[in-house]
Amino acid sequence: MNSSKGIVTPNRRCWEVWKRKSSPLEHNAGHNGTRYSPYTSWTTNPNVAENFALSPIKIGKGGVVLKVEVPRSRIIQSPNTKEVLLFKNGEIVSESEVFLKGKILVNESNITKILPLQ
Repeated sequence: MNSSKGIVTPNRRCWEVWKRKSSPLEHNAGHNGTRYSPYTSWTTNPNVAENFALSPIKIGKGGVVLKVEVPRSRIIQSPNTKEVLLFKNGEIVSESEVFLKGKILVNESNITKILPLQ
């Protein structure tokens, strides 16, 4: 994934055609669910997006928030089974996850760099 350049691709690779694709439920909760998934995960909540950009994995690095507008017909509903603890205020909210299938290209004007927490 090269999200800092606005390129988002699923983990499933073209040479893995012999492996069964993950379903939305498997992507969300299954063992190796995202490994064979044709989907990328997105949230409809900007606070959750910023939270993932600031996740502990990225301490000292920061991350990016990508904004896309797509027709409803391209959105694949996620089981949305997870909650997120927001770093900024300690609130627990729904991940508000949805899926998009395939490679997504984001216009540079819709990429926001998030500075790391100090």
